[in-house]
Amino acid sequence: ELIEKEEPLVSSEKEEMRAVWVPYMSLDMSQTDGSYLTFQKKFDEIIALAKEKGMNALIVHVRPFSDALYPSDYFPWSHILTGSQGIHPGYDPLAYMVEATHEAGVEFHAWVNPLRIQTKETPAQLSPQNFGLKWQAIPEKLDYVLKYQGGLYYNPAYPEVRTLIAD
Repeated sequence: ELIEKEEPLVSSEKEEMRAVWVPYMSLDMSQTDGSYLTFQKKFDEIIALAKEKGMNALIVHVRPFSDALYPSDYFPWSHILTGSQGIHPGYDPLAYMVEATHEAGVEFHAWVNPLRIQTKETPAQLSPQNFGLKWQAIPEKLDYVLKYQGGLYYNPAYPEVRTLIAD
């Protein structure tokens, strides 16, 4: 009896992933005019350099400090866009980054820091919308946030924390 070989789920001819990590520091707008055009130019340069070096994917840091580089119902706008956490930059950075990478024939992968709220110095001030700050003001939720080496981190031991991260 002959058994037909099934086709693989993933084509063996698919190009290997050659990715570069784009950390939040590479997207920092604090030393610029903060405009949408300046952000576009900065990100377009990242794409161009990645392609020049033979990369076919970007892994972009889109949630660095319990904040976001996209509109979110859970996390305030990232301070790297305007200098202050919680301030809307006037555009959607994630929408532009996805569109630009795809137009360039490059894969886009979003990367998040699920637990980090703040390091010793960054961001200098948390938005009132930041759950890390909110939970520190509620006695029964103090343990939801851990302090470590001058920074703040979500404690995933609590279901409410895990739900926030997943949502």
